[in-house]
Amino acid sequence: MGWTRIWHDDVVAGVIRTVAGIIARAQARAEVAPGDPRLHAFSLMGPMVMAMLFREVFGEVGTDPPDLQALAGQHARTALNGLLTSPAEADAADGRRTK
Repeated sequence: MGWTRIWHDDVVAGVIRTVAGIIARAQARAEVAPGDPRLHAFSLMGPMVMAMLFREVFGEVGTDPPDLQALAGQHARTALNGLLTSPAEADAADGRRTK
């Protein structure tokens, strides 16, 4: 078994499963918009994984790596504003949503 399989099986798959489970439970309470919880997990985790990859690959060549803490805060605000279900006024303004 190669290191990528071990990394996937022992770390990544579990994290994705945990995040997807949290999203699915929030969807069941109508706190999070419908959609595939696993795909939502990838959407949420992607920017942080990309930033860490950037830092690891390009960090030693004098690049301007992203500030992980600032990215996490900004991404959380952006994702939550688009992912969480909104108050009735916002629902009325968005003709695509129905409750």
